[in-house]
Amino acid sequence: MARRYKASNAVHPFIGHQTFSTVWFSYVRLLQLDEDTMCSKCGPSPDALIFDGVSISFNRRNMLSSIHPPTVIHPTRSSVRNSTIRFRNQQFIHDSSLRKQIRIVLTGPSLFSANALSADSQITPSNPITDLNDDSSTDSDLSEDEDTHRESLSRNQASISRKRQALQSRLDLIPEIVGQLTAVNPSLGSLFSHWYGNNAILTQKEPPTVYRTLFLQINAEESALQMMTRPAIQHLKQFLERRDEFSVSHLIHIPALYNVLLHEFQTYGNVSVYTYGLSQWLFIRAEFVRQTLLVHRTDEPSTINEEDADDWKVTGCYYPMSKIRHRPEYPKLKEEKGTDPGSENKGGCRKYYSRYSPKKLTGGIMVSWCTHSISYGFHCIPLAEGRNDVFSALYTRWEKAPKVIVYDFACALQPYCMLREPEFFQDTLFVIDAFHAPDHTKCCDSSFLTTYEATDPRLLRLNSSAGECGNGGLTRIRKSIRYMGQDRAIVYTKVFLSIWNRLRIKGIEIP
Repeated sequence: MARRYKASNAVHPFIGHQTFSTVWFSYVRLLQLDEDTMCSKCGPSPDALIFDGVSISFNRRNMLSSIHPPTVIHPTRSSVRNSTIRFRNQQFIHDSSLRKQIRIVLTGPSLFSANALSADSQITPSNPITDLNDDSSTDSDLSEDEDTHRESLSRNQASISRKRQALQSRLDLIPEIVGQLTAVNPSLGSLFSHWYGNNAILTQKEPPTVYRTLFLQINAEESALQMMTRPAIQHLKQFLERRDEFSVSHLIHIPALYNVLLHEFQTYGNVSVYTYGLSQWLFIRAEFVRQTLLVHRTDEPSTINEEDADDWKVTGCYYPMSKIRHRPEYPKLKEEKGTDPGSENKGGCRKYYSRYSPKKLTGGIMVSWCTHSISYGFHCIPLAEGRNDVFSALYTRWEKAPKVIVYDFACALQPYCMLREPEFFQDTLFVIDAFHAPDHTKCCDSSFLTTYEATDPRLLRLNSSAGECGNGGLTRIRKSIRYMGQDRAIVYTKVFLSIWNRLRIKGIEIP
């Protein structure tokens, strides 16, 4: 502006930067910016919410004691959950060594290729491999080409030997796996033996992919409740009672089991005894885990009046919904103390939370989005992003949890939320969007939104990239925020999101 004033030969120069900033921030503090956080299509409580941390940070030296994210525990009013303790072995299969053996057998080259162990035509070069120890082939007058060829054959033979050993070791595991799975559940062991037992391998007939997917899902490191929420468990119970093809259609949110049942109905006209028995066991196991976690009730929502609690300009926490609960305290959970490491157990996902901002800056902001890129609120993160930010924001502001939560670390958020407030989150599906999915190499299929989109076409309308679109817009103010104090950084962020929302609501494309 100063340059434009100067270029136009204005009589009076433009005011200085400091004066303009003071006037601008004084002006925006007078604006009513509370009526632009509701999507006309999603309403006040969207069925699907997208959470994402954004590295919009200011210097930590400028952080004041007034900052009050939802993660703060009230010293006297927060509920104390002494009954909440670590519940281990929430998986369908408890034995970690058995889970590892199953993964070894089901992953890698096919076990069903014809004569995998005996047909030389499949594992040797077109020319027979000569005896490398034959004295007649070691004459000193061998040409360089012959030496190179022999070295290549030697390497090829060694590679073939390693592949044979690896394949044989996988085959050797199968009888033990079948025995252990039968001990867990007879139907589970019988179904695995039917498709992957030694007799099945001798037929050299590749089993349908849906069975491999189901076994890998049952074998997952994640909780049984990641595979099925409470509504899915109820639908599975209905199928077990009716045992008809119509009730199978309600199992679309258990994709691995749904695809197997659909395959058997379409191929054989009915469900096999083994698959039905396996379905019974899955229901019993998932319901047991859910009931075991339900050690307390959700706090009833109520109006909470706290000094400065509703002043987002001071607390750095803005959500259109009033605070209706305090963040509970869980004294018997060790991870409640200190920074959230981002992993629930050593055997699961290897993608951890990163410190988005340098050490001298705050941890950024956590923003919630609907699927139309409308922001439903944000709060400043003092140190680093964690599962606690999403959990606390939802529990303290939302009367009822959304049906679907899309989050980069949904694989870790689901057990975090279900351990602490199972009644509140038991109907919620936690999924990772397609953009972040490639980073989760060890997570099971039930953690990804794309898995459910394949069986539930309605989820195809869920724009999981809406959060990334909004975050891309927020990066425009990153540099400006970095050099502001806390008060101005909060106001500047809120003004940007308000303008962003209003343009989105009016259907104006943001350049």
